[in-house]
Amino acid sequence: MRILTISKTIVACALALISAIFARATELTFNQDIRSILSQNCFQCHGPDANSREAGLRLDEFESATADNNGVRAIVPGKPSDSEVIARIYSNDIDEVMPPPEAKLAPLTPKQKETLSTWISQGAKYEKHWAYIPPVRPETPTPKNDKWSTNDVDKYILRRLSKVGLQPSKEADRKALIRRLSLDLTGLPPTPEQADAFASDKSPNAYGKLVDQLLDSKAYGEHWARMWLDLARYADSAGYADDQPRTIWGYRDWVIRAFNRNQPFDQFTIEQTAGDLLEEPTNAQLTATAFHRNTQTNNEGGTNDEEFRNAAIVDRVNTTMAVWMGTTMACAQCHDHKYDPLSQEEYFQLFAILNNTQDADRRDESPTLKVFSEDQKKKKQEMTAKMGKLEAEVTALKARTPKSFQPWVDSFSSPAETVDREFKKTGENEYTLPLPTGTFEGLVIDNSLLHLDEASFALDHPDGTLGQEGRYVRVTNLVGSGFLHLAEVQVFNGKENLALQGKAKQISTDFGGPANLANDGNTNGDYAKKSVSHTGQAKDPWWEVDLGKVYSLSNIIVWNRMDAGTADRMQKFRIEIFDNEHNSVWNREIKKTPRNWGLYWERFARFSV
Repeated sequence: MRILTISKTIVACALALISAIFARATELTFNQDIRSILSQNCFQCHGPDANSREAGLRLDEFESATADNNGVRAIVPGKPSDSEVIARIYSNDIDEVMPPPEAKLAPLTPKQKETLSTWISQGAKYEKHWAYIPPVRPETPTPKNDKWSTNDVDKYILRRLSKVGLQPSKEADRKALIRRLSLDLTGLPPTPEQADAFASDKSPNAYGKLVDQLLDSKAYGEHWARMWLDLARYADSAGYADDQPRTIWGYRDWVIRAFNRNQPFDQFTIEQTAGDLLEEPTNAQLTATAFHRNTQTNNEGGTNDEEFRNAAIVDRVNTTMAVWMGTTMACAQCHDHKYDPLSQEEYFQLFAILNNTQDADRRDESPTLKVFSEDQKKKKQEMTAKMGKLEAEVTALKARTPKSFQPWVDSFSSPAETVDREFKKTGENEYTLPLPTGTFEGLVIDNSLLHLDEASFALDHPDGTLGQEGRYVRVTNLVGSGFLHLAEVQVFNGKENLALQGKAKQISTDFGGPANLANDGNTNGDYAKKSVSHTGQAKDPWWEVDLGKVYSLSNIIVWNRMDAGTADRMQKFRIEIFDNEHNSVWNREIKKTPRNWGLYWERFARFSV
């Protein structure tokens, strides 16, 4: 039964606690009796903080406290009369007494002075922080006339009860027992039928069978997962501002399943902290890493993504240490920890490990992973099977198509003839295409020919040469705080677009829009087509292309993003040319928004001639 594992843990903790209680009667310990006195009265000047330490003395470490300092030692184990600490706390001289009056601390009480003296006389044994001392199993007591105990824990309880003259309570009746056990393991009371069945079961292993039954129920995982989810700061909303809903139930269900299948704790830990780093991780292991995605996010307008990304990392550092190491980490963010053996340097070492994330305060909470419920999985399987059947039917129809069908289709069209013509502007938003004489069945127009742009600039050179010389071309959106997204920037030397071979960069990158998408040769302004660059929100954001060397430039064309009403984000912008040393040699500010006229959605057009 898995309940035995729980019992062992309880026994170990109980034994360690009881052992410590009885040890105090014979010997003082640093952690229980001394650390609090020194922390309250001495560590301010003689503790772990190097910036406030006086006289180079640390009283929180044995080596420093017992070191010889010109014939004087703060603590001499076994000899309180030779210990400077004792002399100082008993001194009536305001220039010698510790803590000093200027520290504005209350003087030690007679009891505290006596405790320190006794501890030093007993050898002044220092200890690690109690959390880092392995528990030692004490000898199990053997109470007299013990007919009540059924395990070691009962023996400790009986010994304690006997000391205060109490008798153990009577064993609970069957219905009380099943109610307690059911509430402990599932959080739910038993049904009347379950209670009656257990009450009537007289077999010697009835209790064990009930435990196994409750551990195997779905409610067990749901109940105990709640406690873990609280530690993992799980919530179905983002926190902050309007507290938008968050779709993260997949992680909740993963935790429930982990409890119900009794997943080993080491694997439970690995999958949540580093499931994505496993070799060929499963969707379930990737879902487990959402432990790190339970941070609050603020998608309110005007927030700084980098600020809140760092806030999320701080939360992950503190939560990871608190959950798995059972110790607070937040103190070490600003200084070495006063109690736990954690330095500020170690804090930021862990911070650096977790500071490798792509997430920020985005409304879509990206990056995300698609997770399906059981009902959705079933529906997906049904749709996949249906699609496979339909595809098979299409394949079968194609196989039955007469071989003569395609030649019949081909007879309706004649070979296409390429005609190189340029559009002529004849009016506002009106263009004509001169055609050769003759008869045409139709006209197939390449998409790119239809893309006409108002942000096209010829570069006039004073000496009448090809154009302005330069190596770098920069586009800056002069909107104050905002974004810059570009479908394409073309930089021509005659008919050659030099930007295609250039190296692009921008002030920042966000929403999956790197700088090179604005010189990839694709002028499509639809962001969904993955050919539009996108900066993060910044003051006067810019994009720049390095042509590799100085060229004589003839004209520059800027292609704006056109989907979702975003074209107007670029209402005023500047084009600038720099020389080899990145000195500005030409610039022009444009107040008119570039609009790409054309048939983005059409593959061909037919005209009657």
